[in-house]
Amino acid sequence: MARMVGLAPTEVCSDYPNLAVIFTADAEPALGYAIDVVRLHGIFVLVARPPKLTFTFVDFIFKDLTVVGSLRGNEKDLAETVDLCVKHGIKSDAKCFRMEEHEKMVDSVYEEGRTGKRVMVM
Repeated sequence: MARMVGLAPTEVCSDYPNLAVIFTADAEPALGYAIDVVRLHGIFVLVARPPKLTFTFVDFIFKDLTVVGSLRGNEKDLAETVDLCVKHGIKSDAKCFRMEEHEKMVDSVYEEGRTGKRVMVM
């Protein structure tokens, strides 16, 4: 998102050390941004399954990134989890925003007493 509004990744994340990024987006363009925000010697955790991973060796060799992957379940696990949540009334606390509300979404992250996740609906 920072690239969209003309900010460098360090301007967006300057208050955080960015030791690691957990990449959860399936959109290929998000990969470049995720790599940009990880600091030198950081850890890149890949949990999404984008159709194709495209990056340069420079991203990993000169930044000395460690890449790890993780797969935490399959469709059957997901179905069981959803059934369990329905059975016990477990609900996620997520607030959704449209693209045109992106500034409002970013501001909401800093609200005192904020709970749950913020989700950009595209």
